[in-house]
Amino acid sequence: MTWGTAAWTREVPTGTSLVLSVRQGNTATPDGTWTPFATLTDSGVTLGGSSRYLQYWDQLAMMVPGQTPVLQDVTITYSLGNL
Repeated sequence: MTWGTAAWTREVPTGTSLVLSVRQGNTATPDGTWTPFATLTDSGVTLGGSSRYLQYWDQLAMMVPGQTPVLQDVTITYSLGNL
C-alpha cells in the first residue's frame, strides 16, 4: 500500500489530551524492521510511505476527574499502486 491521509474525529475536553501516532511495516507482527511511531499533528495529514501494514496508537490522558477524551473514528486512505 501507498499510504495517503489519516483523518479522525475526537472529543478532547479541558483537562484531557489525545495523541494519535502511526507506524508502518511489512511483517504481520511488528518487529525491528517497522518504522518508529510518528505523532500525527492534525486530522487530515498526509502519511506517505509504502508498506503492507499500518498500525495506529492513541494515547488518552485525563488530568481532571470525570473528564475523558474520546477517539470517535479514524480513517486511513491508501492506494494499491501497481498490481
